[in-house]
Amino acid sequence: MNLDLYTRFTESYTSLCRRLEDADERVLSYERQLGEVLSESSLLERCRDAMGSAKELLTKSSLTQCERLATLAVRSIFGLDAKVVYDSDASKFLLDYGDGKKSDLTTAQSGGLMVVVSFVFTLYLIMKHKSRRVLFMDEAWVQVSAAHYPRFIDFVRTICRDFGFEILLVSHDARLTLDMCDRCYEIRDGEAHRLK
Repeated sequence: MNLDLYTRFTESYTSLCRRLEDADERVLSYERQLGEVLSESSLLERCRDAMGSAKELLTKSSLTQCERLATLAVRSIFGLDAKVVYDSDASKFLLDYGDGKKSDLTTAQSGGLMVVVSFVFTLYLIMKHKSRRVLFMDEAWVQVSAAHYPRFIDFVRTICRDFGFEILLVSHDARLTLDMCDRCYEIRDGEAHRLK
């Protein structure tokens, strides 16, 4: 009788252990699924924010201000006598030279024009949302041609001064960092060494 009781106890215990293992596996599976849902939710939230920013950018008053800032950049850096305008029919930004002559900004790549205009739109969105005015720029000006580079640097300095931006700049160009930055560090052998 004791042997029969012991056998039933052992079987019950083994069955309970299997059920606990199954429950643990289900809990882990649910945790993974929950993690995936949270990740997707976060991605959707970021997408909603980006869409909201795009809609805000394309409202008439915001669009006009953005066009003015981009036009200032194009004229002062590239010396082009053109305005940056948004063509709502084509849903794209254009360079308007007047007299009906326009060119698509996405094809006007000369000298880093798209880099500059993208930079201007980023600045504008930061100002519009009243975010902390800090720009992290990692080799951001590599695609700006040497002919336009000094005027682009002057434009960035002016924007920073006039609109209160701070920049965290990463560059291999020591001239740029020493000339433009208040504090400058060089990374050597995994350690930061202050240059300025």
